[in-house]
Amino acid sequence: MQLSELFGLTSDKLLSDFKIGAQLKHNGNIGDYREDSFREFLTTKMPHKFGIGNGEVVGFENDTSRQSDLIIYDKFEAVPLVVKDSVQAYPAGSIYGIIEVKSQLSKEKLIEGLDNIKSVKALVPNEQISRKDGMSVQFYPRPKPFGCIFAFSLGGNSMNSLVENLRVWERSNEPQFWPNMVVVLNEGIVAHYTPSGKLEILSIDASLSPFFHNHQSDTLFQFYSNLIDLCNSMNLPKLELSKYRYSPKLVLGHTIKGKDILVKKSPKEYTVYELTDERLRAIISNVNENGVITRRMLMEQFSIAKDWPLLIDEDTKFLLYDPEMKFRNKEYLETVIKADKSWKDSFSKIFINDNPVYIPHVCLEY
Repeated sequence: MQLSELFGLTSDKLLSDFKIGAQLKHNGNIGDYREDSFREFLTTKMPHKFGIGNGEVVGFENDTSRQSDLIIYDKFEAVPLVVKDSVQAYPAGSIYGIIEVKSQLSKEKLIEGLDNIKSVKALVPNEQISRKDGMSVQFYPRPKPFGCIFAFSLGGNSMNSLVENLRVWERSNEPQFWPNMVVVLNEGIVAHYTPSGKLEILSIDASLSPFFHNHQSDTLFQFYSNLIDLCNSMNLPKLELSKYRYSPKLVLGHTIKGKDILVKKSPKEYTVYELTDERLRAIISNVNENGVITRRMLMEQFSIAKDWPLLIDEDTKFLLYDPEMKFRNKEYLETVIKADKSWKDSFSKIFINDNPVYIPHVCLEY
């Protein structure tokens, strides 16, 4: 059997299951039952590690998205934060993406879905995160959740007019907020393509343009295939739920994140150290005086060994709280490095106006 025939048979089966489910599960208004049926369809077809829910997404600064019809989250690493039986919230770091479900996709409903997608993508900061790979540490951008719109039919318009509406919306919004797919059942898919005509559904930038591909009866299968590719292409970091506990704090006009830090007092003793407003003011004053530095600058200035404690690459800019200038003293650094190799536990990190600030525990009084 040719691959095209196999794809066609699979698409027919998916579409048949979907239509049967929609007919049998009719209870309530058309929007609700179609959304429920679509959720059941994805739940039975998606790999088990991908959970399907709905509700709101909670960001790293305790801000929340708009209500999302379907949320695809990491079922193995995270669970929804249940507020009520009918309302759930998901940490932004645990979701793969969202799908907005529409019965009819008019221009108004398209814009509504696009704004919902933007509200979710905006929750995830543009930052580098680290992952240990054996003895080395790799850095990569924190992945943005994907956002798709799935509609059962057009709303008295055409696919060409939807593409034009999307282009107008994208001209006034950054590429990081653009949708990954806009799908109309039995019509086709609007997605982004490179100037050479290559489909790009994950890494979207300003060089791409949206175009409509007329899949007709194969639309459902093509959407399903692209959705699996999107989920499998995303490498979510380990969920750190404690990061969602505290809201940012304003001190001397600066936004502070992470004022409660875990400090190693001895090889077997840890304590939670709260940075008071007085301490935060001292940190702000000191790092402003010291200025931005990089690991390469310290290595060149003080000939510090390559095993400098901070697990960051050589050219990443950061701030260092160092009131007694200990960490700009070569002899002190060499002594400390030789005495204690567990550098991961010797520093804590907070953010001042989204800039990382490293705080050596020896500089704290507790």
